[in-house]
Amino acid sequence: MRDAVAGLALVVLAAACGGGSSAANFEDVKPCLDRLALVAAHKFTGTVTTPTGGVTTLAASPGVDVVDWSVDLAYRNPTRGANAAHLSFFKSKDAAKAEVTRAHVTARSASSTATLNPNFRRMLGRAAVVGDSAVLTWSSDPTAQQKRRLRACFD
Repeated sequence: MRDAVAGLALVVLAAACGGGSSAANFEDVKPCLDRLALVAAHKFTGTVTTPTGGVTTLAASPGVDVVDWSVDLAYRNPTRGANAAHLSFFKSKDAAKAEVTRAHVTARSASSTATLNPNFRRMLGRAAVVGDSAVLTWSSDPTAQQKRRLRACFD
């Protein structure tokens, strides 16, 4: 069963094409990601345009880490492995590590069993930090080659 990633509700996932040493900045790794999959990215700016055209400003509480970039990767015609991945780019290592911890706790919680799709819970349970400060989740189990190529973008 391969559910496409509809979006990761975490406020806040070609070999050797790296983006510099331990890159975690989306702009640095984007050229490499573009060679792997279709990339749909959104930078968090603190403002949202509503369906009626109004602009709403969102402010995070002090001390709350907010995702800097939210990036979905759609793999082209995968015969096996994952068909999508989601990357959440944070501004710090600590923020990314905290988000992975939160994802793992959520995936294991009893309340999430009743409220979250089993595939989404699995995704959260396998969330991992790549680069310095990006959190990665896969839509389904990736192949070793998919993992290797994506991680190479951050080397």
